[in-house]
Amino acid sequence: MINRLLNFIEANYTDFNTYAVKSGIPLSDLKSWFDGATEPTLQDLVKIYNTGCSLDWLLSGENGMYAFNKAGLTIYKNITEQDNGYYRADFN
Repeated sequence: MINRLLNFIEANYTDFNTYAVKSGIPLSDLKSWFDGATEPTLQDLVKIYNTGCSLDWLLSGENGMYAFNKAGLTIYKNITEQDNGYYRADFN
């Protein structure tokens, strides 16, 4: 799960600080997860989902990376536009 979260952050956010601010998850918590010291809580999973990450994908590796919510659809749309030569860097 943590490796998939890392993949999601690296693919869609400029850095961990940006992700921490957007998600509302303290950077120290992210570091603790990646170090294996702690795991995300249910409230953390909701925050991750709200950044556009599919919880189904995050927890099981199945289906797509992006959540079917505003954030996930926005990221997906921006990636699709980028692939078609219409890149927009706005992930709001």
